[in-house]
Amino acid sequence: MLDLITEIRDPIFLLTSLWMLAGFVLAVRQALDYRKTWRAVVVCLVGWVIYAGFFFIIPRACQLVGPT
Repeated sequence: MLDLITEIRDPIFLLTSLWMLAGFVLAVRQALDYRKTWRAVVVCLVGWVIYAGFFFIIPRACQLVGPT
């Protein structure tokens, strides 16, 4: 349903992605038994950058090319 309102689709997707990142940090910290939160943040940021690349950068780059 929110996909129909294109003006708020990207901000909502970004907010939910950041919320998931925060949850991942907590989960990784507990699962890998890290004593420092920053280690879990680094691990999750690496994965989140790859995730963001697939869902933000690649689709935008494809739109720039356009149909041939």
